[in-house]
Amino acid sequence: MFGFWRNLDDEDKAKVMKITGILVALLAVFTLLATFSYFFTWKTDQSSLSSAVGDTTVEVSNIAGKMGYRWADLLVRRWFGLGSLAFVVILFAVSVRLLLHRWHYSLVKTTLLTVSGALISSFILAFVSDLSGFGNAFGGGLGGECGESVV
Repeated sequence: MFGFWRNLDDEDKAKVMKITGILVALLAVFTLLATFSYFFTWKTDQSSLSSAVGDTTVEVSNIAGKMGYRWADLLVRRWFGLGSLAFVVILFAVSVRLLLHRWHYSLVKTTLLTVSGALISSFILAFVSDLSGFGNAFGGGLGGECGESVV
């Protein structure tokens, strides 16, 4: 599958890693912007996007557009709530590793810690949101539907 990688010289490998790092960094920035915008605009976007995504007449308030709203809705409402910001950390860690070629920390360890943190915070925030009356915050509670299903 990655046989082409063996055929590249070191200079070409460095170029591919830099381009991939830039793409991952752009995805991280997109995720960060979409998620933070979702925190403030989820009610208006949720009511206006009950129709098809491809409908050009529907406008959204999310700074990242319709795709950003859908991406943030998946992360925040359906998955981990506020804990979904951990995915931004993972994406930035991957992009830094690809761009700077620094391997000070294990990427597997970083990923496991941040995903575990997202899960634990989802559970805790779902419990707290039920107690405090924020069970409908962000459409799925502070902990998202993942945490809500456990609590």
